[in-house]
Amino acid sequence: DDAPEQKRTRAKLIRGPFLAEIHCYDVGRQVLGLPAKEMLPKMQQALIQYYTRFGSKTCIFTDTKKYLAILRVHGTRELAEGFLEAVALHAGKTYAEGSAK
Repeated sequence: DDAPEQKRTRAKLIRGPFLAEIHCYDVGRQVLGLPAKEMLPKMQQALIQYYTRFGSKTCIFTDTKKYLAILRVHGTRELAEGFLEAVALHAGKTYAEGSAK
């Protein structure tokens, strides 16, 4: 039987709830008509968190392709910097502010 700590760790690595959160922001914007000005920054933050947590998995590209296309139109520097930090985290390096210029 798995120890409680192992169960918690394994539960933290499930992608579905994180993808569902990102999808909810997209649905809020497209279907419910919530302001893009409000939804896109939240989607952006959720994507950065997703990349931070699951950036080492190859499925990340297919998981997020749709949402990245939406944000590409409305992209911001914060999104790019967040992705750079996530990549650096998975590469075992520290992201130096301003190094992406």
